[in-house]
Amino acid sequence: MVLISSQFNAWSVFLRGKWNTATFVTSYLPLVLFPILYIGARFYYRTPIVKPEDMDFVSDIAQIEADEEPDVPPKNKADAFWQWLM
Repeated sequence: MVLISSQFNAWSVFLRGKWNTATFVTSYLPLVLFPILYIGARFYYRTPIVKPEDMDFVSDIAQIEADEEPDVPPKNKADAFWQWLM
């Protein structure tokens, strides 16, 4: 979905009379540049792909949860709405 929305990000530059080089470059260059840099870094640093089953999500979870700040109760209706929204 992100790839599709990125491809149509600046579609208006392709309309007749709407060409803008700066918009084209800043919108579409990252779509080409990111994969090239990512693959280049993978080869340069020789980092292995970590499988999901090998990822560690449980070590130190008690410390992480202990460091979290408790939720503060809202002071008024605006705070309650903001907490609900966020």
